Amino acid sequence: WTCFTNIVNLHVFNVDFFGSIFREASIPPTAAAARQHSLRVYFQVQQWLGNLLPPVLWGWKATKNGLLPLPTDKPPAPDKLMQSISCKCRTDCGGRCGCRRSGLFCS
Repeated sequence: WTCFTNIVNLHVFNVDFFGSIFREASIPPTAAAARQHSLRVYFQVQQWLGNLLPPVLWGWKATKNGLLPLPTDKPPAPDKLMQSISCKCRTDCGGRCGCRRSGLFCS
């Protein structure tokens, strides 16, 4: 948690989680996710310049249907923190639950 990006993430998380309704999209990317994004940006610029690089080394994952962006190579938070977070759903935690889609525990 020494990286500035992660400290900002923690502050934003605390404000959103404890102060109001949690909005996943409001959390800035982790340092690992920002790194993957930067790799993809660099790869794209190199493509425009005519420098062909292997995409799987620059933030992309090869699938049978083509390339997919690799969002991150690390978890968004330590496992203990992820296990302690739960949503405050007022209805059944079905497929529409934002917490469930994010991989959080549904309360």
